[in-house]
Amino acid sequence: MPKLNLKTISDKLLGAGIFLLAAGLTFSLSIMTSGILFLLLVLIMKVFLGEVKIRSTGLEKPLFLFFAFYFISAFLSPDSSKSIAYIFRKFWYILAMYEVYYLFEERDMNRFFRTLVWSTAILAIFSAGQALIGLNFALEFSVGDNFRLKAPQLFRVFENSSLHLYHATGLFGSPMTFGGQMLMLVFVVFAFFEKKWQSWTASAAFLLSFSYSVWFGFTFAASYYYHKVRKKPLKSVLGIFLFIILVISIPGNYSKLSNLLKDRIESWKVSASFHAENPWFGVGPGGFDDFVKANPEAFPETFTASTPHSESMYLRKLVCGGVFSFVTFLYLILVASKRFGGVSRLMKERWKRFYYASCTGLGAIMLAGFFHTYLSTPVNAVLIWTLAGVILKLKDSSWSHSMLIPSQDID
Repeated sequence: MPKLNLKTISDKLLGAGIFLLAAGLTFSLSIMTSGILFLLLVLIMKVFLGEVKIRSTGLEKPLFLFFAFYFISAFLSPDSSKSIAYIFRKFWYILAMYEVYYLFEERDMNRFFRTLVWSTAILAIFSAGQALIGLNFALEFSVGDNFRLKAPQLFRVFENSSLHLYHATGLFGSPMTFGGQMLMLVFVVFAFFEKKWQSWTASAAFLLSFSYSVWFGFTFAASYYYHKVRKKPLKSVLGIFLFIILVISIPGNYSKLSNLLKDRIESWKVSASFHAENPWFGVGPGGFDDFVKANPEAFPETFTASTPHSESMYLRKLVCGGVFSFVTFLYLILVASKRFGGVSRLMKERWKRFYYASCTGLGAIMLAGFFHTYLSTPVNAVLIWTLAGVILKLKDSSWSHSMLIPSQDID
């Protein structure tokens, strides 16, 4: 029996933390939080043991600037205590990036991805069942304008007199949360399983979320992924266009999509006018929801019937943080894009696939963010920071020689 010491305990906790984080990103917020806390404890222990040296990720400067202006916005907001509490609730998500970057070795990466993709495959099967036979959540459809929701937090998909189809919502009860979640994970599943049934199931499940912003992000991101990884022409993503055309062609659905777009544009206009009242420092982090609740008549009815948001991740940052916070947010994205770009040609093909899959997932959610506020959802926010940590770790591949092709094998 091995002797229990601090190193042995930290290694055991690391394995547990990896499993909890990977599984929690698909199944449960509490499991995900437990994983982050386990990994934080391991990081502290390994720093104390001298096994981990703190080094820069290259993102500290833009992160500092963004959070500095975000805190100023919170202090100047009408309800400063609430805004500051909001920042602290969101701030710890970034720990996931540093935990992956500092703690994960090649064996840990393997364990993390294996757990993540299999839990995603299981979630995809369950969610496809939701959509096809109405597990847990159900929507009823009929030709005409009237519809009934059995689950108030859900939205209708489309109307048809003979077809009953339900939203795939995963285990978080929201098609938008699930859509963003699967949008980032589906490319990792592609990289791990390639053409196996898990890839097809994951694709079907996230499409059945019927989150149109997710489809938008996937369409453009998939073309990049297939160009970089699969080395296939862009026609390989023709299926997604055909699928969207099929959905639009369903009787009554085109008018529904038109109404959604009109409502979204109207929401953007109202949000922009709200920003004009507090242009430089905004209304404070978390203050947008209070404004919607106080002025429901200013927004479309479909907007206030659900959880209020600005219908755009970027517009929400502008309204809540003001111009200064928004500019530093864009600066963070620019620096991160530059930091993430490029990978060693010596990296083995397997790890290149995971690198490009992670980059594609982040790029896809950034595109989809023009039409939804994915960063405000805890599981999606943590997943974004986790994938950022994975990219940084893989890009700095000198940490593991076994991940590199021997130099004599390079032409």
